[in-house]
Amino acid sequence: MLNFAAEMRKKYGLELKELDTGGGFAVQYTLDKPAPPTAVFAEHITSTIIKECKKNGLELPKLIIEPGREIVARAGVALYTIGVIKEIPGVRTYASVDGGMGDNVCPALYGEKMEAVLANRMRARDAGEVTIRENFVNPAIF
Repeated sequence: MLNFAAEMRKKYGLELKELDTGGGFAVQYTLDKPAPPTAVFAEHITSTIIKECKKNGLELPKLIIEPGREIVARAGVALYTIGVIKEIPGVRTYASVDGGMGDNVCPALYGEKMEAVLANRMRARDAGEVTIRENFVNPAIF
């Protein structure tokens, strides 16, 4: 992004005053992969910006960070209805759900893996890995 900003300054005289890195601070999606502390992200973002600005001869921009997901991720849940379950022996089991990118973009855009539980069987032991396919449409609601 900062290479692009340097190119725009060279071509059009555009000076980067603000840099919004967006949100997306990690949260823990699976039990075996805890999220790094916020300080790790802050250090990585700021040190990279300083290094790249110096390399490209840019003034340091005002940095804006949107930590929304880190703040509220554990405050809610997504609840889906399972449609069809398809088992391919020795390969994979699929479960289709009535949700999709509108409620959860991370798996589709970033390949993020998440853990899911059956709401009516929260205390059941792990039944194994299932690949969830989004956007199942339940014909009963139409």
